Amino acid sequence: MISIDDYNALNPVIASMIEKYNLQSKTIWFIDLRDYEAREMIQKFSQRGFIIGSHTMSHAFLNQIPENQAKWEIEESKKIIEKLTGKSCDWFSYPRGRYNDAVIDMVKKAGYKYTRTTKLTDIGDYEIGGLHLTYPRTEYEGKDPFGMIKDYKHYWGHTSELYRYQLLEKFEKFLKEYK
Repeated sequence: MISIDDYNALNPVIASMIEKYNLQSKTIWFIDLRDYEAREMIQKFSQRGFIIGSHTMSHAFLNQIPENQAKWEIEESKKIIEKLTGKSCDWFSYPRGRYNDAVIDMVKKAGYKYTRTTKLTDIGDYEIGGLHLTYPRTEYEGKDPFGMIKDYKHYWGHTSELYRYQLLEKFEKFLKEYK
């Protein structure tokens, strides 16, 4: 599984790269709904065969806002994604890995089947959601995340980081190998 977080105007470029290797049915886009353009992207990406997961309405840190607001962020984003795509929204990604027991319960009650987070549980496991492909994280101890891809089943990243760290060629090589 590949997952890409956040709305970014350059997501269509990354989506085209993923389509080149026919991996759209194995790719989840976690997009928050704060930008109108994000809603258009969700609709188009779903039509192209990508899975769409919720990332809240506004990318709020759910454990740091009032519970009624967190509940709204979780439930409303699911409703809108389902309306835009005509499909069940089964995946949820906690923005910046911020959650607590109450938030987990809200996500379950909202009807999501799967979640992904960036919160570290054990350095040896790197991250619950899999290996972050783009960010030069200190817990990778200087190792190139693209060099570790064969050891993981879920790879995730951010389009903005692929550009910021000039990793488009590495990402394409990863897609070719992942296929």
